[in-house]
Amino acid sequence: MLYRILIDDRCDTAILKTEYRLGRGASGLLGKYLPHKYAARIRSLEGQAFDQKDQLIQALERVVGPRRYSLVKDRLPDLVVEILCPERINITEEWRYPEDRRRTGPGSGYLADVMVERGMNAPTIENSRARFYFTEKGWRTVGRHVAAEAKRLGHHVQVLKQKNPEPSRIVYADALQLAILPPRSLAGAHGD
Repeated sequence: MLYRILIDDRCDTAILKTEYRLGRGASGLLGKYLPHKYAARIRSLEGQAFDQKDQLIQALERVVGPRRYSLVKDRLPDLVVEILCPERINITEEWRYPEDRRRTGPGSGYLADVMVERGMNAPTIENSRARFYFTEKGWRTVGRHVAAEAKRLGHHVQVLKQKNPEPSRIVYADALQLAILPPRSLAGAHGD
């Protein structure tokens, strides 16, 4: 059995991770507007990193309560610090235009890197009609991991299964993959 992965053709990009923190001294600045007992509670948030700004704001609101939060919320833009981390996050961008929607193989971008990391080489095939399929071994060692990563990134993934083709259609073969030409059209054989 052979396996082919089709994904929606979206743009895979890597972005720098952003963290949000309360700036140093936030407890002292906010302490001017709140009773003294809240300074220690706010100080407990000063070292914490949040993935989203809203998470930080919600945590602050839980610590001081909604009524007291309303007293300091106008001062927060000066106190919240946005930090770009050296860690990269791989994401998939949505289509900009609906007419760009199409299905393709995972042979480019970040998913191609996943295949290389798992030991798959990228042979040079000059026939643009050839399509790559994973062998049983290739599916176990590479393909299922590529499909899982594509799903994690937000791609719509479809796996096509096919029985072994006629040898005349095989353009390239190794232990992990086959490059196969599509079957000939029956319409051309009948002269239609």
